[in-house]
Amino acid sequence: MEADSHDEIAWLIARLVDDLMSDGGFPRGVRVNGYAIIAGLGGIPAVIRITPEDPGRMACEVTEGERELYITVPLQAGCGEPSVTLQPLLAAITLGGETSVIDLPCRIDAGTSSWQVRNGVLDISCRKA
Repeated sequence: MEADSHDEIAWLIARLVDDLMSDGGFPRGVRVNGYAIIAGLGGIPAVIRITPEDPGRMACEVTEGERELYITVPLQAGCGEPSVTLQPLLAAITLGGETSVIDLPCRIDAGTSSWQVRNGVLDISCRKA
């Protein structure tokens, strides 16, 4: 029987859920607010917990693909609508009156990049220059 592409997606999701639950599940009152599945980058699926490296920085994940760069930022409830400014080597995100600058690992074409907020997550898609 030929493999269905949905079988692979189901397997990837099962791996992600298994990884999440391997830490003993979620603490009481915690729920999954948003997520991103980026296909075509290769490798084994993994859960990436987004935490700031220091208290003064915004928590984010930067994922580099072959032609695009993805930035994922979890938003806190009640923080208001973010503002995003993209430049060739940085992304500036203003949230609640505070701006965080993210240095990008490669040049992007800011004019063709886009961002959206959905389910408590800011997703920024940047085409590489």
